[in-house]
Amino acid sequence: MKENIWKYFKVGDIVKNPDVWGDKLFVIYKKAGNAYCPEFYVYPYGKDKSPGRMCIFAVSMTKLYNTTKRPFRKLSKPMLIKVMNKGNIEARREFFIRLNQKLLK
Repeated sequence: MKENIWKYFKVGDIVKNPDVWGDKLFVIYKKAGNAYCPEFYVYPYGKDKSPGRMCIFAVSMTKLYNTTKRPFRKLSKPMLIKVMNKGNIEARREFFIRLNQKLLK
């Protein structure tokens, strides 16, 4: 059984690709590709979606930066790790967000 490549990302998440774009943020609006070459279609955060502004990011180079719905935002780090170790994907997403925003100490 193959693992879902896109399971930590949702449409509407705010992501960045620091290797290519530095600190510029983007919003995911579509998932594409296959298990061999997974991709996201993104547009710049804070700008309207137009054909001239759209980009394609490889999932392996994309970092989750923020999202509109964060149910574990107020959870402490030790409790977040306990929930994450039980296999909760939302807890793992919150961990990645904190890691990429450098909020995890």
